[in-house]
Amino acid sequence: MKKIIKKIQQLGLYSLLLAGLSACNKNADVSKAINIQIKGFNVSSSPLEISIDTVVYRDFKVAANTEVDFSKVFVYPSATNEVSLSIKDANSGKEVFQQQVTLNTSEIERFYQFVLLNGKQLELKPPAADPATNKIGFYIHYPASNDPIDVYMQNNEGQIVYLAKNITPSTWVYADYNGHEGFNNPNANYDIYFTKAGTTDVWAFNDDQYMSKSSEDSWLIPQNGVKGRVCSYFITPGTVDLRAVRLFSVPK
Repeated sequence: MKKIIKKIQQLGLYSLLLAGLSACNKNADVSKAINIQIKGFNVSSSPLEISIDTVVYRDFKVAANTEVDFSKVFVYPSATNEVSLSIKDANSGKEVFQQQVTLNTSEIERFYQFVLLNGKQLELKPPAADPATNKIGFYIHYPASNDPIDVYMQNNEGQIVYLAKNITPSTWVYADYNGHEGFNNPNANYDIYFTKAGTTDVWAFNDDQYMSKSSEDSWLIPQNGVKGRVCSYFITPGTVDLRAVRLFSVPK
């Protein structure tokens, strides 16, 4: 199912790009398009506004304390070599993110991660990819406690495998993960739990199992012997559930 969904997403993207190019043929000055994606989280009390070049996406504001999940096809004149990608605080107008996007390359997709935390962008410094293993990384934002946290994945048979142990909130922690028997079915869904370090049932967030649980379906955990990937996740409990955001693009 995940492979089918991924294929549909890819076909949808290319269809959008072709449609954009077709529409642009009416104007000889416009003939190229690129898909720009941003994944992350807005940990603030203000909405965010995203713009590409002179296009401001006012109808796509990121609400306060919600996930950033932006994906737009941007059409540009073929003579344009670079545009500016910007994120601003919608209330103050302050720019909190800026990236120059180089155009006219073979890439038709660009991915950026952005987490606004304490008024600035959270720095992400993932380790280098290792062809012998996968690197799974977590940043847990949980001001209510600094107690270390374990993260494990469980299948329908009750088997568990740890993704990381002893994560201190507000720090990046990466661990090696090579996949395990019982967790390699791409059509199965697994549950991911966050617990107090050294336990399997003392829940990490608000002492609540539901708020300390996530479905693996959107995590894109490496399976079937895949190695060499680096997967970073931003984790924070919401008011009624757990927010788990992947900070990497969908593998091709």
